Amino acid sequence: MLGIGSIFKSILEFILDKDNQRFILLILLAVVLIGAMTYRDKFKAQEAETERQINNIEALKDSVTTYRNEAGELTSQKLALQTDKEQLRTLNEELADEIDKEKGNVEYLSNVITRLRRDSVGVDTTIITMIDSDTYKLDWSFEEGGTDWYQSLKGYTQVKTDTAGVPYDPNTVISEQILDIKITTGITEDNGQRRIFVRSNYPYLNFTDIDGAILGPVETAKDERGSRWGIGLHGGYGYSLNGQQFSPVISVGLNYNIFEW
Repeated sequence: MLGIGSIFKSILEFILDKDNQRFILLILLAVVLIGAMTYRDKFKAQEAETERQINNIEALKDSVTTYRNEAGELTSQKLALQTDKEQLRTLNEELADEIDKEKGNVEYLSNVITRLRRDSVGVDTTIITMIDSDTYKLDWSFEEGGTDWYQSLKGYTQVKTDTAGVPYDPNTVISEQILDIKITTGITEDNGQRRIFVRSNYPYLNFTDIDGAILGPVETAKDERGSRWGIGLHGGYGYSLNGQQFSPVISVGLNYNIFEW
């Protein structure tokens, strides 16, 4: 069994051998590169987490803004939280409760509060019916529509009259109400910030509040593009110009990726 001194001597002889020094240098370079890439990945992960927390602080302070998109449609938007299921409960308990109602993994959710309000509108009184000697029924209806929306309202008002013909005890019934509204929602990305947008062509609809969260890791467009340049460690079997023969090859080189997949 070799002693520690013998092992140390063998290692020293291997290092001092000129034929091995190039190989040792390549190994050292590989170790340095692997360490640098590991540090870079950890730094990028920490940087992404910091950006995410800054985004969440801004999202909690953000309010709904309304603008017209390129098609001239009114659109409301608000910053979205970028978090995970565990942290979401500390940021927005109401959204966290909504996740608990679902099965499987939830990638995105939002609560949108809307207010429907319009001024008075006239309705057509189509038929006046005499129910009995002192009771009358007035049927009425209202209908209108536009791009991606339609509403219809039908009902009647029943009223009684006394011997002097004065009406009393009125009663109004809405027998049918239809409201079809197209609502479009999605997520936009700009400089790493995600915004939830909601829009509708219905002119009497106002989005008063929007709360939303994107769960799990989020990649930005910048991360997805990446860089075609890089430094890498290569291994394989190739032809040596100096030795004029084929042999195993380990090298470090500068790369430019012409095609990526």
